[in-house]
Amino acid sequence: YTSEKPIRTPGDLAGVKIRVMNSRTAMEMIRVLGGSPTPIAWEELYTALQQGTVDGAENNLPSFYSSRHFEICRYFTLDAHTRIPDIVMLSEWTWERLTAQQRAWVTAAARDASAFQRAVWDEATRNAYISAKEAGVEFIEPDKAAFVAAVQPMLARYENGPAGEFLRRIRELGEP
Repeated sequence: YTSEKPIRTPGDLAGVKIRVMNSRTAMEMIRVLGGSPTPIAWEELYTALQQGTVDGAENNLPSFYSSRHFEICRYFTLDAHTRIPDIVMLSEWTWERLTAQQRAWVTAAARDASAFQRAVWDEATRNAYISAKEAGVEFIEPDKAAFVAAVQPMLARYENGPAGEFLRRIRELGEP
């Protein structure tokens, strides 16, 4: 999302300062898309947007709305460029100590929690979209293919490194 202009293509990001997490991958992604990645702490972002330290940020709709960034950023590009999953983790040490019945309970609870979380998330996203639109935010539906093409060199570097197998397994799961 941005304050001054809509982003429809990677070319629109040229010279645009985008707040990212302090992550090498996040910074590289914005860079290959043509923007200027600027790591800023989340709690400092509202002020950074107000003062023009950054021109925009990348995040999900519920966070965009609940943080009130819509008061400054009038454009939100619906590019779905990243997904950060919520996961349930259990150590192998703990798992091995559970009985078959306990494992079944944990597995069932994780499936139920996942379905519940997705439903709650979808509703929060819908509500944030409606509220932001009512507040005057313009939503942009870009041609995602141009963004996908722009990050291919970055993905190729990761595919040839330690993350390669992980990326291949994600692709096997198909499109979201």
